[in-house]
Amino acid sequence: MTSTGRRGFLKTGLAALGGGTLLSTTAGKAALSGQPTDIKIERIKTRSPAHNMGTCRMGNDPSNSVLNSFCQTHDINNLFVIDASCFVSCGTSNPSLTIQAIAKRSSEYIIKEIKKGKI
Repeated sequence: MTSTGRRGFLKTGLAALGGGTLLSTTAGKAALSGQPTDIKIERIKTRSPAHNMGTCRMGNDPSNSVLNSFCQTHDINNLFVIDASCFVSCGTSNPSLTIQAIAKRSSEYIIKEIKKGKI
């Protein structure tokens, strides 16, 4: 991948995360020897929201996940994290409908558990 290609990839990634700062170096003789010749800061502005994912992984095993299949934390019985953070990653489409489906499923589970007196 060329330097421009990597920079474009990083810009796309930062834009997906809601913007940020990208540090890039200019290639030259010094850069080839491991010393950057020039460092510039590029601000990337975005106008669309981001869906942050992967911070509270969903799974059955508490040793490698934070949430169960109903978005309930393994450690705290009455704590639910119902958003995109339960996804390990995202495909090519917007996850909003899947987030809504998980929220509906989790809320139905919460109501059922409250009626049973478990939470």
